[in-house]
Amino acid sequence: MVIPRWKKVLADLWGNKVRTFLVALSIAVGVFAVGFVVNAYLILEEDIPADYLAANPHAALIYTDPFEAALLNSARRVPGVQHAVGRSEQTVKVGAPDGRTYPLQIVSYPRLAEAQIDLLRLEEGVPTLGKHEVYLERQAAEALGYTVGDTLHALLNDGTLRDLRIAGIVQDVAGNHFPFTKVVSVYGSLETLAWMGGVDQYTELLLTVSEGGNDTDHVRQVANAVADKLSKSGLRVFATVVNNPGQQPHQQILDAMLALMGGLGVLALALSAFLVINTISGLMGQQIRQIGVMKAVGATMGQITAVYLLLVALFGVAALLVAVPA
Repeated sequence: MVIPRWKKVLADLWGNKVRTFLVALSIAVGVFAVGFVVNAYLILEEDIPADYLAANPHAALIYTDPFEAALLNSARRVPGVQHAVGRSEQTVKVGAPDGRTYPLQIVSYPRLAEAQIDLLRLEEGVPTLGKHEVYLERQAAEALGYTVGDTLHALLNDGTLRDLRIAGIVQDVAGNHFPFTKVVSVYGSLETLAWMGGVDQYTELLLTVSEGGNDTDHVRQVANAVADKLSKSGLRVFATVVNNPGQQPHQQILDAMLALMGGLGVLALALSAFLVINTISGLMGQQIRQIGVMKAVGATMGQITAVYLLLVALFGVAALLVAVPA
């Protein structure tokens, strides 16, 4: 036998199917939005930073005149330095399969097994590069439709055409992200970089510190000491860059996106709650006589309140059935 209060609640739900559907849908949108924001928060605050730190990103970057690898030993002896590696870059242009031309950033990189800073994660391809072969950054490969074995048709700054074979696809959490920069990043040997119009020496020095890796002042102090040593060796130091050690380069953009999504999620949930309140208030206004009858037969205020709270709970259950699978 169905309890009378259940009969009333079910009648209210089924008696106006459109109202029930709209209320449940609005709550579902709010719940889905909040769930989406929570998942995004966990990814942005835990998974992405963990991946970034696992790549042992550089804490400081020093731009200098071209120098040989032997000079790195001098930098490694500076107190506080954990690792110091050389790097060189060259930017040309590449014609992509979508018909557009993008900047192509060629970065010198050691053998994957020998890398110490800004580690690349090989996802496809071979662990060793051949002549005029490069690794292509994953996001650019996905966006432009490149695969292992394809050829990059590059245009050098002097108008010369060069072809680079893609030997592998890599993930670079510490480098340029194609969705943000629209720069295609590839990684190869110094010889390949020189063949593409660059120099066969290093023009950048990347370093990590042995302790206090998240302390900007400490990292800057160590980086300045290395820069001074390079200057005393006869090199010109053009810039010493320390950008929020321990945080990925696009952290501020991700934080802004998270704040925006969080605001929209809270707003959607608040609007859903407002709609439920208005719906129940309107329903109670229409059922004043029914409430009077319930009081006349002995119903207490608590029992009447429980009926409408049960109705709200069923709206929520219906919304969860929609929002949780989504």
